[in-house]
Amino acid sequence: MAGLTQAEQCIEAIQNAADRVCFETNKLRDSMIARVRRQLESKDDSGSSTNESEERKQDVTLYFQPGDVCIQKVQDILGRLEAESDTVKHEQLWRVSSFHTTTRSVDILESTTTEYAWSCNHHQNLCLVDKYGKVLVKREINHVPESIATDDSGAMYYTSYREMAVKKLDVSGKVGYVFNTSPLHPMGLCLSNEGNLLICVVDKFDFVTGKDKPKDILKVKLDNGVATSVKFKDENERLTAPYRILENINGDVVVIDGLSSKSGRVVAFNDVGGLKFIYSCESPGNDESFCPTNMCIDFKGNIFVIDGGSHSIHVLNSSGKLQRKFASYEIGGGEPTVVSIGRDGLMWVGHADGEVTVFRHGRSSRPVSREVNEKETFF
Repeated sequence: MAGLTQAEQCIEAIQNAADRVCFETNKLRDSMIARVRRQLESKDDSGSSTNESEERKQDVTLYFQPGDVCIQKVQDILGRLEAESDTVKHEQLWRVSSFHTTTRSVDILESTTTEYAWSCNHHQNLCLVDKYGKVLVKREINHVPESIATDDSGAMYYTSYREMAVKKLDVSGKVGYVFNTSPLHPMGLCLSNEGNLLICVVDKFDFVTGKDKPKDILKVKLDNGVATSVKFKDENERLTAPYRILENINGDVVVIDGLSSKSGRVVAFNDVGGLKFIYSCESPGNDESFCPTNMCIDFKGNIFVIDGGSHSIHVLNSSGKLQRKFASYEIGGGEPTVVSIGRDGLMWVGHADGEVTVFRHGRSSRPVSREVNEKETFF
């Protein structure tokens, strides 16, 4: 593959893997057809007369029963999309602006399309702001949600811990219920690549585990409201206090799991339940507890994790390997609480003092899926 660009090499590798799948499928098909032919021919050679053989052929009714598709075996052949190991090691941040959206800690911040983000002010209103802090839309919801997620239409899904429910705010400002999580409380949520909701639910946000302390991750299909539990294959890898969740570009489910009030870990597992990695920042000479509080994923599949212990951002690739750290002074100083990277490459960082700092993060090549008319989408 010499002389090809990185994207061309990736496409060629996918095509080769798909060709292997087709080759194996055709071999299986030919083998099954040959087996049926041998069975029919064996009936013809059983010593019956010609007329009896013809009658038996007409009486034989064959049924084909489809088998189960093993996703893991298909992925073993096709492979999985991963971020390069050094894509963010030397990227820089350029400050665009700083502003205040609230007099309290910024706990909700999600970039949407070009140069816009949703945040929550101290009056418990969800506000759409531009990169300079100008409020374009204000929606009253009477509480600060634990997590939000917006779809391509501009509709927003958010959690209500107190009401044990996931709710939806449409583009007109109307609020409706989507899913009741009772008797458990919803914490983090996200929209999957397939358009389903992934939700962390707990009986209580504490750090106690056991049979009478259910902690779970639910996948809710929005078209019919059916919920299924997303489980690890390994029962020993149980979550303690899952409270943030995202799906990576390769289908991995990434969870922030609290272990105590001052420590936690980042856990990732693939879409068939296999454990992918656990990141807990264990390194020689590290006296600070790793306390992940929030995270986001960029268009390359890199995972940006806020560490409340060191007030920094850890950047992991999609395999869970640490690529770099952004120190507090590099991301506006103070105590970062939430981070979000949009389709335009802008990185929004919220702080405990109510400030939001916007940075240009490297060079974005993530395509915007459609032309967005902001007035039609948000007003």
